[in-house]
Amino acid sequence: MMLKKNKLMNDYLLRIGFQDDFFGKNYVLSKKLNELLDHGFVELKDSVFLRDLCNAMPYLEGCEKSIYEDSENHFHPEDYLDSDVDEIEYLKMALECGKRIANKLELNYPGRKFRIVISFEESKKKNNEIEIFGSSTVRFHQIRQECESVLRVKNLDQFSEAILEIEI
Repeated sequence: MMLKKNKLMNDYLLRIGFQDDFFGKNYVLSKKLNELLDHGFVELKDSVFLRDLCNAMPYLEGCEKSIYEDSENHFHPEDYLDSDVDEIEYLKMALECGKRIANKLELNYPGRKFRIVISFEESKKKNNEIEIFGSSTVRFHQIRQECESVLRVKNLDQFSEAILEIEI
C-alpha cells in the first residue's frame, strides 16, 4: 500500500498520534459504521461499490466508471453516529474506515488497484458564526489507467482540507 498526504493531514496525524503507522492503530467504530463496512462490496459491470451505498449501475465506460464509483462510494463517517463527539474523532473514524476498506479491497480483489481518499476539516467560524461545519469524508474508486489524468491530483497541498490517499 502506498500513502500520500498533504501537509495539513500530516499535521493532524501528528496531533492525534497516528503519524507513524495509522494502520497499526485501531479505533472503535459505531454500530452503524461497522454494519456499513461489514456488509461488504458488490461488483456491478466491472465496478466495485460498498453494498449499502450502491443502488444501481448505469451503463458507463472508461473514466465514467471510476468517476461513478468515486461518487457512489462516498460517505461521511460522522453521519453514522448516534451522539455528538469532538470533531477530531471524525478524522479517527475516517482513518479507521479507510484502513478497513483498503484491507478488504486488497483481500477481495487481488490484482486490482484502488485509491481510497480520506479528507477532514474542522469547523471554521467567522464573526462567531459557523462558516464551515467540521466533517470527514471517505471515498474510493478503482484505478483505471485511462482515468489517471481525471481523478489523480498531483499536489494534495492545493486543498484547504486535510487529505490522505491510500493506493492498493
